[in-house]
Amino acid sequence: MTIIVTGDPDEVLKRIDEAIGEQSTDGPAVMKFSMTDESVLNLTKAAFEAILGAGTGVEVVSGDSTMSLSEEVLGTLSGKEDVSIDFRGSAADRMNAAQRDAAGPDATVVELRICSGGESLGNSLNGTLSVTVKHEAAEGKIPVAYYIDEQGGKQDMHGTYDAAKGEMSFVTTHCSIYAVVDEAPASSDADDAPSGEDDGPAGEGGDNTLLYIGAAIAAVVLIAVAAVLISRRSRTTFP
Repeated sequence: MTIIVTGDPDEVLKRIDEAIGEQSTDGPAVMKFSMTDESVLNLTKAAFEAILGAGTGVEVVSGDSTMSLSEEVLGTLSGKEDVSIDFRGSAADRMNAAQRDAAGPDATVVELRICSGGESLGNSLNGTLSVTVKHEAAEGKIPVAYYIDEQGGKQDMHGTYDAAKGEMSFVTTHCSIYAVVDEAPASSDADDAPSGEDDGPAGEGGDNTLLYIGAAIAAVVLIAVAAVLISRRSRTTFP
């Protein structure tokens, strides 16, 4: 069931009722709200009650990006008189200078915003949002999903990248700006460890370590022999 989002909450409720009436009895369905860059999904309390009563999931689609609301989030929002959901699948222009510097010029940026009565509910959703972002990774790079705060700080969202589909998926509990950033793969410990081969002139390679060990052992042996001789000499008595 796909509903094209309009700015009229009553029209959205009407479309929800129509979609519920057409719902298949084969099992739980997902109600998709398709948004444009300019649209905001406005839902009334009656709309949420209708959705919860139908037992459907809710997915908001913006361009090639999707956001799914968990049952816990829907339950939280159903108690509000009015809710607006703004999900932008291309939101680089919504970042400040610090966020742009942190993300870099080639990042894929999305913005999640849920409000009631004009106030953000970003940290009080009491549930999770599952986000999937279309992103083609640069050759030789590894994409990483980050939450980027207003000061440019980055928090790894531990997302999962599907290279075959070119999609990054992650789960969050609050609304904000997120970016998928291509990064160089981290070097392994094996690459950083010495090879043990003699790559330079004599005295600089790993094989010369055996020479140093042998010399040290020989020195210890000589000291032990000298100690024995001195001990014997000190016990000798003369008539």
